[in-house]
Amino acid sequence: MKPREDTEELRELGQQLYDRRRSLADEPFVTAFRRSAFDSPDVADVFHENTKTDRRWQRRTRENSNELRGRLHAAASEVDPDYPGRELVSLPDDLSLNADVETVLQSRRSVRSHAPDPVSLRDVARVLQHGVGVSTVDDGKRKRTYPSPGALYPTEIYVAALRTENLDAGLYYYNAKRHGLRVLRRDDPQPLRRDILGGFRSGKSNDARSFDDVPLIVLLTGSFARVKFKYGARGYRYVLQETGHVAQNLLLTAEAAGLSGFPYAAFDDDHMNDLLDVDGVNEATLYAVLLGHEAGGGTDE
Repeated sequence: MKPREDTEELRELGQQLYDRRRSLADEPFVTAFRRSAFDSPDVADVFHENTKTDRRWQRRTRENSNELRGRLHAAASEVDPDYPGRELVSLPDDLSLNADVETVLQSRRSVRSHAPDPVSLRDVARVLQHGVGVSTVDDGKRKRTYPSPGALYPTEIYVAALRTENLDAGLYYYNAKRHGLRVLRRDDPQPLRRDILGGFRSGKSNDARSFDDVPLIVLLTGSFARVKFKYGARGYRYVLQETGHVAQNLLLTAEAAGLSGFPYAAFDDDHMNDLLDVDGVNEATLYAVLLGHEAGGGTDE
């Protein structure tokens, strides 16, 4: 289990924001927008303003970079949170993708309905290795297949295996350095599926049925402190941007591997954070990518 390092001030702030969010839960978005347009700024406006850059921020960043030169930055870029002591399931490696970029980009679609076929362990390994794995080792630093702020890699990757070959149903943490899955939870597929999908929310009536068929879900969290120590509040934007890079990599890699994907973010944050046992402050769930074999038809642009 990862250490929880949130301070009392952060907990109090989180509670205040939670209470505010709860107080607005039954109010239509358009009502809140109309009021905030003429009254106080929306929290999204505050976030955007507080994460803007200017010459002062650039000067502070340069000074900060000077402070971080050498061993400290190298150590930060090699942070390996992992889950020491948990069983590591090794994944196949040296798995090629026989697809060209143009074909993958033109054929990718968000697919909601999945076939009953399980996803093979080989395909799980292929998607993780090429989508989020280590691509090169440069001067002792492990570089991954997606861009990252300062090569700090604040996105953490969790895998919910619901119907896979040669991999027990369960919740796993992907360790890119070792190209393996740390076992966080093994469970019967149906209770695990209910627990995970219980946090998914959508206004579309067919989503629940579609999610019942999904064999593999990759859950992405952001470890904010890993970049804020270098970039300040601006680092929060960078974490969100990186999860977008990661999700697109997973979707394109899945397409190249003969799978279909569907990115999803309309989940209950508290539910998903509790599921992954993250505190929602230092680390929080940000995105999900559903993967499987297409059931035929039922795609969205």
